[in-house]
Amino acid sequence: MDADTYSTLYRDAREALLQRKVSDALTCIRAMLYLDTPAPDTAELDNLQTDYRLLLDFMSRGGNDPQRREIHRRIILRAFALLEQIYRSSLLKYGNGMIAPLLRQMQNDPLRNHPATLVAEASVRLVEIAQSTGNSMPGTGERELESEREEWHIRLFNAFATGEFLHTDEMQALAKGLERLPVTAGELTLSALFLSLWTCFDANKATVLLQLCESEIPELRVRALTGLVWTCIGHSRQLTLHKELLKGISLLKDNPTVRHELTLIQKQWYISLEAVRADKKMKEDILPDLLGSKHFQRTRMGFEEVDADLMDALNGKSDEQSRKEEERLARNMQEFMKMSEEGIDINLGTFSSLKKFPFFSLPANWFWPFDEHRREVSQLFQDNNGFMTRSLNALLRYSGYCNSDCYSLSLMLQQMPQQQRDLIFTQIAGKMEESGHTVEDIPHYRKLLPPARLYKRYFEDMYRFFKLHPQRKEFTDVFSLDPLFSNYPPLKELVWNTEYIREMGNFLMKLGYYKDAAVYWEEYIKTECVTAEVLCKLGYCYQKNKQPEKALLNYQQADLLEPDSKWLYNQLRLCYADLNLPDKEMECMLKLESMEPDNVKVLQETGLCMMQAGLFEEAANRFYKLEFMGEKVWAASRAIAWCLLKQHKTAQAEKYYARIIGNGKARWEDYLNAGHTAWTLGKTEDAVAFYRKYIELYNGNRKESGNALIPFYNDRKELLEWGIDENDIDLMGDIIFLES
Repeated sequence: MDADTYSTLYRDAREALLQRKVSDALTCIRAMLYLDTPAPDTAELDNLQTDYRLLLDFMSRGGNDPQRREIHRRIILRAFALLEQIYRSSLLKYGNGMIAPLLRQMQNDPLRNHPATLVAEASVRLVEIAQSTGNSMPGTGERELESEREEWHIRLFNAFATGEFLHTDEMQALAKGLERLPVTAGELTLSALFLSLWTCFDANKATVLLQLCESEIPELRVRALTGLVWTCIGHSRQLTLHKELLKGISLLKDNPTVRHELTLIQKQWYISLEAVRADKKMKEDILPDLLGSKHFQRTRMGFEEVDADLMDALNGKSDEQSRKEEERLARNMQEFMKMSEEGIDINLGTFSSLKKFPFFSLPANWFWPFDEHRREVSQLFQDNNGFMTRSLNALLRYSGYCNSDCYSLSLMLQQMPQQQRDLIFTQIAGKMEESGHTVEDIPHYRKLLPPARLYKRYFEDMYRFFKLHPQRKEFTDVFSLDPLFSNYPPLKELVWNTEYIREMGNFLMKLGYYKDAAVYWEEYIKTECVTAEVLCKLGYCYQKNKQPEKALLNYQQADLLEPDSKWLYNQLRLCYADLNLPDKEMECMLKLESMEPDNVKVLQETGLCMMQAGLFEEAANRFYKLEFMGEKVWAASRAIAWCLLKQHKTAQAEKYYARIIGNGKARWEDYLNAGHTAWTLGKTEDAVAFYRKYIELYNGNRKESGNALIPFYNDRKELLEWGIDENDIDLMGDIIFLES
């Protein structure tokens, strides 16, 4: 069978059904059946085509059936069910990704398509195993029970990840049964249910998630609500065919806990997307600086000395030779630590290489809540006095690692020599005491986990699956989709109120998602009394999105409500600058100058605005003031010299250029302008000397490119104004070119 053709037909059939083009979809489905060998039964497809033709025929004869819309909807649902059934059959025969091997493995499990019964049996047996093993580390006999417990977990995951369409009469029993499972088994099963739902939409499976969104067990609620949100987004078009499910989702708005946690999900989704920025910061800034540090090269992996070096850099104690490098490293580390404090996932890059352990070849292990009794890591926790065990638990529980990274770290530590592990555990205990915790807190940690941390952990687990799993391309990447709830009607209905809009608007601005933040502020001003603060925030979002016209409109309205705001005038002048309105920009600068007459930046920007407007005398006055104040002396002197030159005060300009060049920090622009000044005064030899120096510096500047004479010829207009003959300008260009 041609796998590429088969996949194309499957995608085309799905898209046709989503567009309600049933005839096109049925044609694709028949082609899929034709490609399969041996030829499968086409009875259901034939029935579908017959029913659809009857519907079309009745309508074509002028029949007015009040149930026509409902019949059409049901035919589409039947076509979807047939399509997914055919596709799963092909996966079983020919697939080689992640799901196909699980399908083959579970093919002969008698309870795979009876999930409620499977959950009931698993619940009974897992409780029996828990009672037999207790809380102690397993001995020889207990190891067999632990192995059986793991096998039940894996069976649950595989069965739910590969299950067929769920029967309606099993939904209620399944939802209740999942809550009776041990928490870890329930979490793992819900992740498998979502994975199955993600690859193939099933309204009954989505209904099970919906029922568990209001569970009293936080761990189950986190996975159920997250899975339902992603289903609403990933299958938003197909969801419109299921009215009862949509009604059930809308009822969640009456639950304040669900509404609060939906806000957590929306925030955590955006925070998860920042993992790429954190990874880039580590790879491109921190690691190169760290490896370039002479202290790091000396100590290699001596963590205590590296910490001391960073503290020296932060406190300014490094020697002069390496001070700048260490300060840059310290700044980057501070930014990195700030990311961690804001909840951004900073561990993705660190642990990505550790996902190559054989442990992660089992799909269930990517979703399995951390459990120190797993046989792959249990050896690490077998410590007679319990100190090492509790110290390691402290590292894994209090560090903020997600479940997947906890397994990665445990597998790595298990390969270390015992002496090195003991040293690390001792340091962990010391760090915990500094933070006010002790290793005795660990048994109660699960009860202390707030929902926000549970969501953070689960999102990071899922991020690693969708970004790092070897067969990740088999699935649509959740994190590549539009995360904005307002773009999905079922979710918007649940969360949309002024408090949520304001909270998310501020949150998205803080993270730098200005385009999405603008959506929230636009909605906010439609429902609430408009304030200058909100108009400024909306204007700022537009400004950051390169929409100065819209930004300007909101800023002007804000100025009417609360005039004389320094921040607002500064933003207004930036918008006018982007729109090339120098007169308006200067108006704003003059207002700012009247508010802060001695502000160095305001004086400088006002002077530059006046230079652009051709008001060189007024501009020079601002730079004289800066010079008098002792601020930005050489920058002010350059501006004054140019203003004098533009006013034909060449003798005064000559003195300023002499001062600038005499300082020893002159740039090529200074020599070019000094050459203009000398030439205007009739000092041709001096002008040629200045021009030669300008060419030399220009050619030696790596930032500059192109013909070095271009800046000289760009000043042709000014030279003509100063009385230089046009023919002489060309001759001087050749003199400079030939002699340089």
